[in-house]
Amino acid sequence: MSHLHVRCPSCAKLYDINVGAIYSTTPHFQCIGCPTLFTFDFPPADPSNVQTRSLATQSSAEVKKTKPCPRCGVDNLVSAEECLSCQVYFENLQIQPSLAKRWKEIIADYGNETLHKDFLMACHQLEALPFATQKYQELLKTLGQDEISSGMLRKIEALQEISPPA
Repeated sequence: MSHLHVRCPSCAKLYDINVGAIYSTTPHFQCIGCPTLFTFDFPPADPSNVQTRSLATQSSAEVKKTKPCPRCGVDNLVSAEECLSCQVYFENLQIQPSLAKRWKEIIADYGNETLHKDFLMACHQLEALPFATQKYQELLKTLGQDEISSGMLRKIEALQEISPPA
């Protein structure tokens, strides 16, 4: 069993889920077809007929308010306490404040190559390269073609290809 077929309990949208990406006994999913947050028991009693249940139905305004997970980069509801993809609890991640501070230092002294290097290394060590990617992509959207942001995004890709930090 490498994949499960799971349906949203509200709109019956079918999902093909890689079981290797499930890290919880009750994974949460936000349906992209409707505003339903749902779950199921993992491993399921019958893998050919996975029983899902609704956790909540969000208003359409709430569904659109998302934040990226600092660990894996997947968008989650702003109100979410746990990442829908990697199941990390946001309150357990103590990385955002320190990285946010480093990012503010970069913005204040954007041309300082050392600040960029230190920020990337901190993100790599804290397994938060998706956070760095998001920040540099935001800058590219704001600044247009920017040599520094483009170069940093290439460095992030290279870091993601090498082994994870020790």
